[in-house]
Amino acid sequence: MSQRLLEKLEQIISQVIQADFKVNPQSFTVKEVLGHLLDSAINNHQRLVPAKPGEMVCFPEYEPDRFVQQAFYQNYDFRALSRLVLEYNRLLSHITENFDDSILKPEVLISNQGLFNIQFLIEDYDRHFEVHLGQIERIIRAAA
Repeated sequence: MSQRLLEKLEQIISQVIQADFKVNPQSFTVKEVLGHLLDSAINNHQRLVPAKPGEMVCFPEYEPDRFVQQAFYQNYDFRALSRLVLEYNRLLSHITENFDDSILKPEVLISNQGLFNIQFLIEDYDRHFEVHLGQIERIIRAAA
């Protein structure tokens, strides 16, 4: 997790006025996007920390919509959820900043998804995170 993305999330969170606003009935609210980002951080923590080069790491299937609904993020306090997402991602940033090439380069097999090196997983998570920051920005604009 890059420091730039963490700073961007903090800046975006400070602009949120209506954390419960839905652009349409099927879309996530800001709270639900933050909940999804928390789920993603937890999933990536499980991928990054226990992964050993050359070993298979198995994960349960991730169903974003179901996870967000079953966690009831929509009913959780916005500020508390925001802090939790920020702090969990700061922890991931700390962890990954301390990885060296012996951890970053070798490949790990992630259940049925294929072989990946940890560097790819970190970069992919940053891309995923940035997509959802854009989603939150679009919700903020629509709610204005």
